[in-house]
Amino acid sequence: MCQLSFIHIPGDNDLEKTLLSVQFLINSRITHTDGWGYYTNNKLFKSKLNASLTSNLGDLINKDIIGDEPIIAHVRAASAGTKVKRENSHPFETKDFILAHNGTLGFRRKEFEEEWEKLGEKENKYKEMIDSEIFVNVLQQDYTANPDKTFPVIIKDTMEKFFGKFAFLVYVKPENTFYVVRGRSATLWASQVLIKEKAVGILINTEKSDLERSMDLVKQASDALKKNDLDFSEPEAVDAEKTFIYVQDTFELIEMEEISQNYTAITTTKTAGRQGFNNYDHYYNSRDSRHVNRGMHGIYYDDDYMNLDDDEFTKDIETISTFMNIVGFGTKDLERICHYVFGNSLLEMADAEWEILSNDVIPSLKLFYTPHKGSLWSNFCNEGLVYKFYNLKDVQYPYFLNEPTVLTNKFAELVKEREDSKAKPL
Repeated sequence: MCQLSFIHIPGDNDLEKTLLSVQFLINSRITHTDGWGYYTNNKLFKSKLNASLTSNLGDLINKDIIGDEPIIAHVRAASAGTKVKRENSHPFETKDFILAHNGTLGFRRKEFEEEWEKLGEKENKYKEMIDSEIFVNVLQQDYTANPDKTFPVIIKDTMEKFFGKFAFLVYVKPENTFYVVRGRSATLWASQVLIKEKAVGILINTEKSDLERSMDLVKQASDALKKNDLDFSEPEAVDAEKTFIYVQDTFELIEMEEISQNYTAITTTKTAGRQGFNNYDHYYNSRDSRHVNRGMHGIYYDDDYMNLDDDEFTKDIETISTFMNIVGFGTKDLERICHYVFGNSLLEMADAEWEILSNDVIPSLKLFYTPHKGSLWSNFCNEGLVYKFYNLKDVQYPYFLNEPTVLTNKFAELVKEREDSKAKPL
């Protein structure tokens, strides 16, 4: 999945620029490498590159972050079957909206999808839209067709046409208003920015741990510069299945409307190394299954096959997702583990196998993981040496089954090999 960020500290652009830069780097340091973007002050910027590997990220942010407008930011983890290109990076813009999305969406009923596909046949620009861009365009149609309805009511009505995991950051141009929308399973965490214990702004991020890392880094830097009056409140979860209006003067989220997440879509997402995309600039998914609906919206499980509203299944998915985030696993890694243990792909696993994966396999693997190994592994990721590492002899998969000394020595070996190859005369 992707990560959303929202930053607003009016009157202190330097602090906004610092927090935004650090949050981009933290959010994309291992995963979420398939594009990044932001919107503020009528400026929309998008890139297909990994934010943490964008050498001029700071220069771009320095140029664009001006004035007192809130900032919507996004880093992307592309779903399988979708291209990694600038056009697919968030936020998306229509006549009346700027929207960034975390999650995966599909049409609830076949007639909605058929209606959209007919429109796609008439207008070529709609044919390759990803789910998030489709959603904001349907939202725009509903907004235009219902001028008497408020935005919270319209987005609730639009969501009735879709199912899936979602959180949105939305700027409504005619109202000059920002909204925060959260479903059930897509998390959002909010923290106040404090100067001398007084609230001067707000930070929102998808992952709590990444928000805390960013706040800690900026706080430590501020302390080093003897600006010890900067602090942050403890992150609090934004309430699920609700739409909030953001009040810029008081940095508050005011509840406007309840919004239900119909049921959870499961899509496969994978990381393709340092650049986040392959030579063909898109991802492939070669496996099919009778339990899977496939089309312009990626891949999702048929609700007749699996009860995706089941609390235990949701708990299993959350346990697995948390583990993947900690160790830097992509879906390709999880797919390999499932083949080793069950002989099945992710799309073919039964409910009982998901339970075993969550309750037995993941806890066993966690015994071998340490933050030190994770830090060493990030060196391989940052240098684009992941696949070369696993091609070496005498190394085990996954990486944290190896001792720290093995990781250290193999990293030095691969770096030296690369430097030696560069030094050879043509």
